[in-house]
Amino acid sequence: GPVAQMALGEAYLLTRRIDDTIGTLDAAFKAQPQDLYARLLLGAALTQRGECQRALSLQEEVLEESLGRPRLAYNLAVCYLQVGRPADAARLAERYVTQRPADPRGAVLQGDAALQSGDGRAALRHYEDAERLGRGQGGLRVSLAARLARAHLALRSPARAVALAEALLTHIAGASAASPLEEGELLAV
Repeated sequence: GPVAQMALGEAYLLTRRIDDTIGTLDAAFKAQPQDLYARLLLGAALTQRGECQRALSLQEEVLEESLGRPRLAYNLAVCYLQVGRPADAARLAERYVTQRPADPRGAVLQGDAALQSGDGRAALRHYEDAERLGRGQGGLRVSLAARLARAHLALRSPARAVALAEALLTHIAGASAASPLEEGELLAV
């Protein structure tokens, strides 16, 4: 039944089996469309898969009744960025930062929203905040360096952007665990 599907869907989500998650939670949500938790879990899985239009349609309806759920604010902000709504992303990124001030991902979201809005200075400030909050998180360092380089490009500081990109390439070449995502983020600069 729907309760077992919810439990299985949540387990799939926690183990990052996103396709299985979506299939299982779709069935649970169709059986119980009023279930807030099913809606939120399915929205999170859709966000991870990049299906933001569908995730937004599921989650925007329950945003106001879910004000205390920082993960919902985070997921919606990510989707707003993907669909080109940086002002909405910035509003929810601010909510996320208020609810989880020590999590660098909130500052990264704020920086991404600022950069997408064309405010390179604000983006740079938020990325630097994220860097300070995320000290010791290697994968975050790579992601932030690429974002910092993009912010410097937006501020017309190509020499600083090149220096960051070169340092990042050196870091990736020296780290045996560099992921394709990290390299892709660098190449997207």
